[in-house]
Amino acid sequence: KEAVSLGIPLTIDLRPVEFGGGWRSSIGQRRQGAWYVGGGLLHLVYRETSKFATVGENTDTTFNGAVIFAGADVRLWRFIVGGGEVQFRSVPNALGDGGASLAFKETNLGGATARGLIGVRF
Repeated sequence: KEAVSLGIPLTIDLRPVEFGGGWRSSIGQRRQGAWYVGGGLLHLVYRETSKFATVGENTDTTFNGAVIFAGADVRLWRFIVGGGEVQFRSVPNALGDGGASLAFKETNLGGATARGLIGVRF
């Protein structure tokens, strides 16, 4: 399938709120680092708006899903830490009823991400 632009501007707004918890464990005798794993619930507010939409064509709805994550960090210098994390979100059956999501058989608003971090820890 190929996407074809109709030239009609569409704004999609996703607002995720995560509630989670996990397990964290120190690495080494001097606690120079730590690893962690966790999971939780995801509440996602989904909005589609277009300035050309008629009454009832804009979308404003919410979906629930799940999140899992894992990461590690190490002390770089005094209070400065660096690390990384991977995360996977799943919001099943949130899409697929019409439009591009139906054409491309996309039904899940989740996905995977990786992030690096630099922080301060006391």
